[in-house]
Amino acid sequence: VDFADFETVFSPELWAEIMASPHRENSFYGYWTLLESAVKADGRGLPLISSNQLKISDNQVIIGSKTWFCYPLKLAPSVSCCIASNQKQETIDLTEVKLV
Repeated sequence: VDFADFETVFSPELWAEIMASPHRENSFYGYWTLLESAVKADGRGLPLISSNQLKISDNQVIIGSKTWFCYPLKLAPSVSCCIASNQKQETIDLTEVKLV
């Protein structure tokens, strides 16, 4: 992934934090999945949301005037995943479903 393609999506401060991280790839994907989960929950899609409408902080993504509470999930060491909700959740329960 060419990280430079995503620079305009994040605030300059957050982008600097990602680029300064000793684990740049993990940092990028951690923030990207937070953002992606909230944008999908919002329903408009990233192209319809300007970067000045976005704020990411403390596992929350604010899009305009709406706050999305984001919950990173540890599914596997090399997998970044996140669930967003418009309500704060005390717990997130996952159930494995096997399709045969």
